[in-house]
Amino acid sequence: MPKIVDHDRRRDVIVERAIAIIAKDGLDATLNRIAKAAGFTTGMLQHYYKSKDELLIDALERASEAVNERAMRIAVATGFDPVEILMCSLPTDAKSRAEWLVRIAFSGRAVHQPEVAAAVERRFHNGLAVMRLTLAAFCEYGYAAGPFDTETAAENLVVFIDGLAQRAALEPHRWPEAKLRAHVRQQLELWGIRRRPGRHRAPPISVEDLRQSYRRVVTMAMI
Repeated sequence: MPKIVDHDRRRDVIVERAIAIIAKDGLDATLNRIAKAAGFTTGMLQHYYKSKDELLIDALERASEAVNERAMRIAVATGFDPVEILMCSLPTDAKSRAEWLVRIAFSGRAVHQPEVAAAVERRFHNGLAVMRLTLAAFCEYGYAAGPFDTETAAENLVVFIDGLAQRAALEPHRWPEAKLRAHVRQQLELWGIRRRPGRHRAPPISVEDLRQSYRRVVTMAMI
């Protein structure tokens, strides 16, 4: 029988190795080196990714998908706890720090590479769409003190998370998880969003429900 190749798993391995190498050594890492680290030939790697930028774009999109998936599971498990959901986007361990270091390095290429700039812009607008959905849930489930400008709040929180994550990725010794959590809580409170004992209610929603909502808002953001 012919061997069944799991192409998605191969892409996962390539992306994991690429993130680890680039986070350590920067964007000078070659496709040949990434291929060797993944246990493939350069030709085999190029069957999946024609260029390093194409690989990096997929790596960032996969990292964002993983963050969103983790946030959805935490939302259901914690009853949409605002602090815990936003903490999912921050570098609190070696893996998430490596992903953010690659994002930082990759963003610099957006200045001169239109394809990279488009990917960075797409990630930002997808993040805005997801943040709007998240803020609506915070209001629905009793975490908000009152109505607020959702668009402005979404932009504020996305930019806040991006900036905080970059500092934490570059200076992890200065930004332990407890400090990150305190800043997230403080920023949410500026918008009147916090845990309110006796007022919030657990959402009657599943992870699959959230996945469907996420797909809809991201699709709309791309139109």
